[in-house]
Amino acid sequence: MISGLQTTADIYQEEGILTQHIDVSQGFDKSFNAKRTPLTQASR
Repeated sequence: MISGLQTTADIYQEEGILTQHIDVSQGFDKSFNAKRTPLTQASR
């Protein structure tokens, strides 16, 4: 998700819509990733 948004922000900067570089990752709390439990596939 972050990578896609960063790509969009970079394109906006290249096109002149944004006047400076924006690091979109600063808007995300990555601490939730460590607490996420892995998904398991239920056996059938």
